[in-house]
Amino acid sequence: MKRILAGTVLALTLAAPVHADVTLHQTTAGKGMAVSGDAKAVTKIKGNKMRTDTTIGDTTHSMIFDVDAQKL
Repeated sequence: MKRILAGTVLALTLAAPVHADVTLHQTTAGKGMAVSGDAKAVTKIKGNKMRTDTTIGDTTHSMIFDVDAQKL
């Protein structure tokens, strides 16, 4: 009986959802038809929200995704 109870508690503990905050840094360089140079991007994920900041030259573009509110 104790083994079954311990196994059930262990299974429920491992099945619990895992949440982590993540930050990704990306650097891209290259030459193309219309675009050449370096681009840097930072993506931050926290819960069900994600923000991406992309910098090309002196211009920064930001996008925010909110999954719960279903908005971009």
